[in-house]
Amino acid sequence: MAACSQAARPAGQAVHLTVDAAHPGATVPASFLGLAFEYDDILRYAGGGAPDPAVVRLLRNVLPPGSGPPVLRLGGNSTDESWWNPDGRPAPPGISYAVDRAWLQAVGGTASALGARLILGVNLGLDDPGAGASWAVAASAGLGSGLAAFEIGNEPDLYPGHAYGAGRTVRPPGYGFGQYEAEYRAYAAALRQALGPGVPLAGPAALTPAWMAGLPGFLQRESPASVTYHQYPLSACGVKPGQAGYPTIGELLSDRSTHRLATEVVPFVREAAAAGRGLRVDEVNSAICHGARGVSDTFASALWVADLLFEYAAIGVAGVNVQTVSWAAYTPFVPGPRPVVEPEYYGLWLAAQALPAGARLVPVRGAGGDVEAWATLDGRGTLRLVLLHRGSGGPAGVDVQLPGRGPARVARLQAPSLDARTGVSLGGATFDGSGDGRPRGTAGGERVDQAGGTYRLRLPAASGALVTLGA
Repeated sequence: MAACSQAARPAGQAVHLTVDAAHPGATVPASFLGLAFEYDDILRYAGGGAPDPAVVRLLRNVLPPGSGPPVLRLGGNSTDESWWNPDGRPAPPGISYAVDRAWLQAVGGTASALGARLILGVNLGLDDPGAGASWAVAASAGLGSGLAAFEIGNEPDLYPGHAYGAGRTVRPPGYGFGQYEAEYRAYAAALRQALGPGVPLAGPAALTPAWMAGLPGFLQRESPASVTYHQYPLSACGVKPGQAGYPTIGELLSDRSTHRLATEVVPFVREAAAAGRGLRVDEVNSAICHGARGVSDTFASALWVADLLFEYAAIGVAGVNVQTVSWAAYTPFVPGPRPVVEPEYYGLWLAAQALPAGARLVPVRGAGGDVEAWATLDGRGTLRLVLLHRGSGGPAGVDVQLPGRGPARVARLQAPSLDARTGVSLGGATFDGSGDGRPRGTAGGERVDQAGGTYRLRLPAASGALVTLGA
């Protein structure tokens, strides 16, 4: 196991780590890390004309070249609230956003600038396969090779409780996986008739584990190109203080929000793999209902998201899309004339460097309590060790036993406190005060030499570190 949790250690106690580079495990897939956007919000990132250079720079930092084409997901709740309407027809009940040719041009331009491929949501809420096929034809013509898949519907498991126009919900009570699959099949037939039998489809885009009991049969009968699922450990709506899932920094950094959250999808990963498919968690962030102020927008979210991405990689998840809404508490950055980078972004930035495509996770033993440790080994023999101190007490003295290597380079992930919203940096570089998407300061780090095959470093509370060692 790459990292383990034990009882919390007293402040200042030493942590002794052993990295077993001789026995690598899971491989980091290409196009592993991506972002997810809403139909009615993406133009704040994509702009109305040419791609915004600052936004493109910020996206490239967390979607690095060489790790496969980035995969961006466009959907969320807006999937079933949007429709293709270039001619300005009156909208049916439940529809609040119209997608047109200008939208396609703007989104296509930004995707092209990134070399990205798109998972596009198809409105299942309307229960109109013809309308879905019309959108797919327009998107295929406008985006071409930039398409990764069409995802039919969004969180159909929640349809009976999701308002959809005056006095109605998307689907009536009792709607279940069987009804969803029948509707999926009708949409799939319409899209295949319009675009050919090889059109890539994705689903079920569900949020609740119980709903996924229908996954094995769905895979056998419908054979989607990709299996998709959504996760949020906490809830910013409908949960009271003291209840499980109520958003606090302590809950966000707990085992429940990282290791146990990832463990929930292990059966789905295995079922998808048995059908020759990958599972993509194509919508995830800290708290449902757009995050929680004072939690989702703090430095704690940077430590959380980095830890969770390693958890997903370790269990074989094919890819992850972090939900990004410009005005939400959990957004990694706010676009605009001078983009504002939020703390969670730094965790993505660290993970993008530590999880290159083709690298393999290697076991790290001895972590626990407030300290998590993960490591990857790439094809050139470079080892990257990530240390995350989730506590707010004293520092940890960390010894890393790894003989046979030269000096290590340490890039520290730092902030004034777990609840800090500014003052965050990685390797000495920060986006505070930067209005063009370029980090300020020198992105470098410190050198640590080994002594007798052991590297020693001090890890302050509420901080992380990316330790890089060449072959």
